[in-house]
Amino acid sequence: MSASNAPCATYACLPCRTLKRKCTRELPVCSLCLRLNKICDYAATNNQASNIEPVQADTSSAGQADLGSAQPISTIPRLIQLPTRYFLDSDSHQAAGYSSAPRCTVPPSMIDCLVYVEDYQSICDAYFSSIQAWFPFLSEKRMAARLQNSGPEGDLRLTLLLLSMKLVATTPLDQDEALCSSIYQKAVELSGTLERFGMICLELLQSTILISIYEAGHGIYPPAFTSIGRAARLGLILGFHDRKNAPQFFKSPNTWTLREEERRAWWAVVILDRYVNLGIQNIPLAAPNPNNGDLLPCTEDRWKHGQIGINEPLLVASLSEESNIGLYANICQAAHTTGRLLEHRNRTKAGADHRSQLMEGQQLHHIITDLTTHTYREFTRSDTNISESRLTAIALCGSARLILANMYGCNEYYPTDNGPRLPEETAMQEASLNSIEEMINCSCVLGEYISSLDDREIASTSPLVCHFLYLAASQCAWVVREFQDPEQKTRLGVILQGLMALQPRWKVVDDYLKLLQEEEMS
Repeated sequence: MSASNAPCATYACLPCRTLKRKCTRELPVCSLCLRLNKICDYAATNNQASNIEPVQADTSSAGQADLGSAQPISTIPRLIQLPTRYFLDSDSHQAAGYSSAPRCTVPPSMIDCLVYVEDYQSICDAYFSSIQAWFPFLSEKRMAARLQNSGPEGDLRLTLLLLSMKLVATTPLDQDEALCSSIYQKAVELSGTLERFGMICLELLQSTILISIYEAGHGIYPPAFTSIGRAARLGLILGFHDRKNAPQFFKSPNTWTLREEERRAWWAVVILDRYVNLGIQNIPLAAPNPNNGDLLPCTEDRWKHGQIGINEPLLVASLSEESNIGLYANICQAAHTTGRLLEHRNRTKAGADHRSQLMEGQQLHHIITDLTTHTYREFTRSDTNISESRLTAIALCGSARLILANMYGCNEYYPTDNGPRLPEETAMQEASLNSIEEMINCSCVLGEYISSLDDREIASTSPLVCHFLYLAASQCAWVVREFQDPEQKTRLGVILQGLMALQPRWKVVDDYLKLLQEEEMS
């Protein structure tokens, strides 16, 4: 067939319309797109020009195809200037307000993926009744206002956030389905697209956090580890880690709610960064430690109802039973302490001075023990809903205590080439063995509690609990092998039962169970 007789599209392709060039309209690729190596997309322009019925009406082919397999996202036109100068010379960067952040039209396939199965409010309801229960870093108030005012059709940032919320609230059948999910692939693809086009924003950071929760909760590594590193970098670019000294990508928020949401997003990065580093040694943390003057998130009741709350300081002289610390703030405290423990572990492996190492280890032992005791006491005396939310803080504190105890529980491995042994070694060994016993008991209580939860309550349980139950089960199995104590065997069964109760929701449990089986056979 000659070029003159080649079939032509009815309308110009999207790249030609964007570049305001005359489109030759050849199918499947026009001459200009072929020459410029662009994706020639006629679908978007045809949809815009022909005034088709809404996506919800097409229940036979297009919607099913978009959900069934991940298709390439339509090319997003480069209508904005990349923020290159911020990275080449941050002093030359002039921060703008959030309202000036770039917007792009949403590709039809993304709207299909969101709308075909459920409306936006259903996505929010599923998310805020599950993930938000233990990780409340999104603002229900701002989300409701944005959906009421515009919806995601004209805002790619909101589309990505809703897609990520839908993703993390979804329960796959197994790890393979989690990895191959079309929603997961679309969320990752769209997230990368926004970053490539310079659309750095709070929603991109929040979506990356949600994607990393999905990956970590279902054992999708190394993506879970690298996603948290990417989230940390995005937070650093936005300047959330240091409002006073770091360059700010945007101007300061003009509302308390937006500023609190930024604070909660950065704390979410810190929490998850510490979590994914629990099992891997001698790798620096991606998110820097909080500053001395940093504030904690406000209490959940104020945050949930969109009211201005009080932000307690992170660093205080002592923990008071009268302090009004929220559930999320409690997790932040646990993450900060866990970060200090992980850095201590890395310094120890690097050959730090033995005496100073022991002194720091003793100090960390007291800090982590006090925080664990405080959090566990709140858990045991709280009502059911609050107890579920306390699990994450207890899990981080418990994991930190077991890691520290494993470091100092056997003084046979302390270095002996730097002079005589130190009396602090015996004291730390005794404290470590006591910590192991206490954390086994604590994990039994958690395991029994988790086993009693129904499906709805399991759906709102944190995947971060899994690692603590795994560490506790490993230590308890060692005690069983050492003493053959029937009581310890019963405790081990309770811990494993709690861990397996989380398996329907979080597929990473399968990996932990395999590790325990291999440990038992070795």
